[in-house]
Amino acid sequence: VLLSPEGTVRYISPNYGQINQLPPAELVKSDVTARIHPDDAPRIMEAVRLVAESPGASITRQARVLDGNGKFIWVEATGVNLLHDKHINAIVVKSRNISAEKALQEELERREQSLRMALESADMISFEWNLADRSVRFSHDFSTYFGVSPGSEERERKYLTAFHPDEIPRLVRSFQNVEDIGGSLDEEFMGSVPLPNGQFPRYQFQSRTFYGPDGHPQRVLGVVTNITARRLAEENVLLTKARLAEAQKLARLGAWGLQRSTWSVWWSDSMYELCGVTKETFTPTYESIFERLDEEDKPRVIEVFYRLYLSGESDPIIVRFKKPSGDVAVFNVHVTTERDRRGKMVSVLGTVQDVTQQFEDEKEKNALRERVQRQQELESLGILAGGIAHDFNNLLTPILGYA
Repeated sequence: VLLSPEGTVRYISPNYGQINQLPPAELVKSDVTARIHPDDAPRIMEAVRLVAESPGASITRQARVLDGNGKFIWVEATGVNLLHDKHINAIVVKSRNISAEKALQEELERREQSLRMALESADMISFEWNLADRSVRFSHDFSTYFGVSPGSEERERKYLTAFHPDEIPRLVRSFQNVEDIGGSLDEEFMGSVPLPNGQFPRYQFQSRTFYGPDGHPQRVLGVVTNITARRLAEENVLLTKARLAEAQKLARLGAWGLQRSTWSVWWSDSMYELCGVTKETFTPTYESIFERLDEEDKPRVIEVFYRLYLSGESDPIIVRFKKPSGDVAVFNVHVTTERDRRGKMVSVLGTVQDVTQQFEDEKEKNALRERVQRQQELESLGILAGGIAHDFNNLLTPILGYA
């Protein structure tokens, strides 16, 4: 395209129509901004003015241009001031369609933004380690993420300030192995900046190595995740689980569940102890458990499951479980159900309390009560017999006197 100093089109080469799908002749003698997007037109006119002021000057700009199909396309144009050349006497503009490049660039920027948002929401930071020049580039500010500034050491070693001194030797060895033999890294390291509770943060490194044409490691891409909250939650879960297990043990309690779709059964650790079995010798299933119940209790267990299926509720029941040792444990069983949004039962959950001792104590109390009652009955009978004998003796006394 040849332009006048004022931006008027003097000439357009025939192949320009491949860019904007318009006959070049239609654009001759028109203003250069005639089909340029209104938001981009001022920048283009300013570029024309600047390049026209300096002979030989060159300026490159990008703008949206309306094509013959009524759509805006991205065009990159480079203008060179050849007004001083008497054979040309124009600003020569070389243009090319960069719409595909722009679309790819916008997609890349969108993905980078999505990745950045994902990293921020997951409390992660990505990094790239260039093994050629030993440089490290992070997706976020290093000091902000780790809470400490890089050190004074050269190249990648200056970032070791983010990690606890006890962890640095292992961290260095791990990355040395990645540099030497490649592969991936998935390890956890302790940070150097203590938290308000006195503990140190935990960071998980996950990386992948990329190789050059010679087959040697060239760069390492990875992410660092702050997993402090996750580890604290896991520790709390383990602590709660341990406390629950201890409480169940002290209270002689156990927990169990049954998945209706598969009829699979799970037991808490205390259930095995209550039933006198081990995980190695006994697999809890509906059949294996039902087989060890007392015959008199089995109909009531079936009735409980039927009620649970219909209404999801059932009263606690007492069942007797025959241990492999031959002893019989007496359990007080509470059950409930989990249901889906349609109200369909998906699982049965329950707790078991060992009431064997209470059961035996109650039996002894009942036996003692019966013995006391019989003793009282015998004493009453003795008193009654003594009274009858006394009355009978009083009747006989006059009779014997007359005799």
